[in-house]
Amino acid sequence: MIQNHAIPDELPCGVVSVVDGKIGYANDFLCTLLGYENAELEQQQLEKLFTVSTRIFFQTHFFPLLKLGQVVEEVFLSLLSKEGQHIPVLAAGRQAGNDFYLVFATVRNRKKYEDEILTARKVAEEALEKNEMLQQLRTEAEFRLAESERQLAMLRRFNSEYVELNKIISHDLHEPIRKMMLHTDILLNSKEQDRKEVEYHLRKLNGFSARMRQLTGSLQEYVAIDTSGEPVTELDLNSIMTAALSASQQKFPDAEVLFSPDNLPRIEGARSQIDRLFREVFTNAIRYRKRGAPAEIKIRVTEFNDNIYKELKGKYRYVDFVRIDVEDKGRGFAPEFNEYIFGLFQKLDLETEGAGFGLSLARKIVQRHKGELNARPLPDGAVFSIILPKKQRDS
Repeated sequence: MIQNHAIPDELPCGVVSVVDGKIGYANDFLCTLLGYENAELEQQQLEKLFTVSTRIFFQTHFFPLLKLGQVVEEVFLSLLSKEGQHIPVLAAGRQAGNDFYLVFATVRNRKKYEDEILTARKVAEEALEKNEMLQQLRTEAEFRLAESERQLAMLRRFNSEYVELNKIISHDLHEPIRKMMLHTDILLNSKEQDRKEVEYHLRKLNGFSARMRQLTGSLQEYVAIDTSGEPVTELDLNSIMTAALSASQQKFPDAEVLFSPDNLPRIEGARSQIDRLFREVFTNAIRYRKRGAPAEIKIRVTEFNDNIYKELKGKYRYVDFVRIDVEDKGRGFAPEFNEYIFGLFQKLDLETEGAGFGLSLARKIVQRHKGELNARPLPDGAVFSIILPKKQRDS
């Protein structure tokens, strides 16, 4: 059973532990989602959370799969709130001895996005058939299609993020908790301990607690990108890049940095997020510089036109984009790790500092601004390509 409730209570999804078919613990997110107080759910039958159809499915399919394979991922279920509301969720489970854990991520926006896409397509077809007020309807259809494009891209990104977050909850967060429980049990069960042994276990507990704080803090920051209310304004990328490089260099006071900037255009975006984007890319270049050599960073800028529609096949509208290539002469990486390095808490070099969080946050910021962030190795280093529309309103 989960011992440290402060950790799952911070997560943006429902977490429940089940002991002998009864709820041992339900986090704050799940209780708020269903309209219960924590005490109302503890020691209740798990079926209390499910609709009738979900109870049947859970007993006939989900639970047997969990017992057979110990892990179940990406299964759609319906939860039942205290007021009788059906709440669709994406569920995952992991067995732990005779007990098991369940994680629920809400997906209530999925059907809304799909319905809006169908509505946008219907509006466009009717405008062409009737040929009435064609220009006005075309403008409206373009707006709806652009919004549908954005929502469809968000939906696909959210689905992939749910899977990745589930893996992190199942392993990265579970492992420190398991080790903390191990050292706690040793302290509680050992009758004779000297001071050095006690201090050793306490240091271990303190280290695992710090790791949990780092993981949960990073996850909160990652999720907050999508809920930020920061306004979009016109930005001077030259000044933002200069400030971001200075902030990155402060993390490595002993590192020499050779910087060759190009002249950047003005774009629209959320200032703090674009600043964070460049700070993470520059920090990565300095951190993974070649040992004993300065960090060499070169900026190249290309402006071009491209189709804003990526998800809707057969639709075209070209807007102005800027491509910013950040090339470094660092250690580089093998081509097969092009995508791996953008995963949450993924690190190629485990001996370096950092949580393996910066590049995944940088990509999420770029995606939030309807752009792309990719990387590829070079014979002598690597290049990170940031592609952003110049006007957020146009995109």
